[in-house]
Amino acid sequence: MLSEQSDSNKRIVGVTIFALIVFVLVFYAFNYFTYREKQGNRNNYEPYRGILEGEYVCLPLSVAEGPQTVLCEVGLKTATRDYYVVDFNLMSQEKQTLEIGDHIQASGIITPIERISNDYWRQYDVKGIFSVTDSLQIVK
Repeated sequence: MLSEQSDSNKRIVGVTIFALIVFVLVFYAFNYFTYREKQGNRNNYEPYRGILEGEYVCLPLSVAEGPQTVLCEVGLKTATRDYYVVDFNLMSQEKQTLEIGDHIQASGIITPIERISNDYWRQYDVKGIFSVTDSLQIVK
């Protein structure tokens, strides 16, 4: 009788340990799957909607050597010192008059520079093109 109870306890302990191992494996598999789904493909350079805020500036050239132009291609410098080309062609409202040095906030579509096939914008040190679609505000 004691032997039967001992075998029964061993089975219960064995089944419990097996169930815990299966539970832990399922938990980690699900966690890994969820993490991969949220992270997505790191090389995905698809345009996305966003809100940017920063100073309206002349964009810096990525290479200071070579011919310099006196033209000012306008863009946005964020607080993290990232630069974006600013495009107002998709705006749903009338464009406000902006001056270099204005602090602005706007929402729109951000297209990473890796997605741009035109080499013109690669001469500037920019993260991408910010196509303002609406809610352009001058922040005081």
